[in-house]
Amino acid sequence: MKTIHTNDAPAAVGPYSQAIQAGNTLYLSGQIAINPAEGKIVAATIEEQAEQCCRNIEAVLAAAGLRPAFCQQTGPQLCGGKGSAGGGAL
Repeated sequence: MKTIHTNDAPAAVGPYSQAIQAGNTLYLSGQIAINPAEGKIVAATIEEQAEQCCRNIEAVLAAAGLRPAFCQQTGPQLCGGKGSAGGGAL
């Protein structure tokens, strides 16, 4: 197994990694809408937050030498809070 890390995505919060590569499979941790350059959430809408999450995922994939076209399964997980009603637009 190989741990994948990049400074182009937010650091993992907690006892896990941004991604783990096991053989030909890459397991990515969930991402939040933190802009790694600023270290905080800068997106105002749920759509902007989803876009930032996707940029973060793309950065972790790139660190592993991959791109989104290689993904087999993805899915959003919305956790209430302000603006969560917009999740249907995703």
